[in-house]
Amino acid sequence: IELLDGLEPAKGKDGRALGVMLLRAEALLSAGRAADAEAQYQKAAALGGVDARVKEGQERITEIRRSERNARDMARGAELESLEKWSEALEHYREVVARDDNLRFAAAALKEAGLKLLIEPINNYDVPGFWLNRTALAISVLDEVGGFRRVADVADMEGKPERG
Repeated sequence: IELLDGLEPAKGKDGRALGVMLLRAEALLSAGRAADAEAQYQKAAALGGVDARVKEGQERITEIRRSERNARDMARGAELESLEKWSEALEHYREVVARDDNLRFAAAALKEAGLKLLIEPINNYDVPGFWLNRTALAISVLDEVGGFRRVADVADMEGKPERG
């Protein structure tokens, strides 16, 4: 990254400047510097107009931002639950679900097709990183979006690692 940071892009119609910007953006993204990479992709977009590589990089950054926000949201919900602030946790999850356009899209498509989708919250012991990992979150999805059914499997929600 240090080598690329000091490199000045060549100007010209041959696209070298765009190529350098894209290399910088990719290197920054690989180093976990999403904000710096985003700035490079914006510069690349200004240089190159519509370029599939720029669009792909910007989409990757959007996904990184979404994942970061989801992690913060889930941590906040878990914190509220650990403090036994159930109504606050449920409200927090409702706000999280209300922001999720993918769930609304799925619910509308299911309704149009006359179908119901079964959702099942599963704890993070059995499926680490599983998004729908809390009963309160599942209830929020059902309340906010509709078009879904929930299965309640106590073993899935209360699973714990086996002790030897």
